[in-house]
Amino acid sequence: MEARQLYRLLMKQAKNFPDYNIRGYIKRSTQDRFKESKGLTGEQATAALQKGLKDLEMVKRQSLIYGMYSGSLKSVMEA
Repeated sequence: MEARQLYRLLMKQAKNFPDYNIRGYIKRSTQDRFKESKGLTGEQATAALQKGLKDLEMVKRQSLIYGMYSGSLKSVMEA
């Protein structure tokens, strides 16, 4: 998997969170991490990509958990 595809998947997965604040956090942290690792090459780039894949799996799990236990109330930002 290449970095651009991983970025898109993380941003797409962030949309699955029912809470506005968590969605924003996932998007911001994804953008920040990709900006930090932009110039990496070789083993460092491979390690960053592997960490990104682990983060993607964690975000998928967390979005499922948040979806199961989220209430029906919406925040002011979503109303």
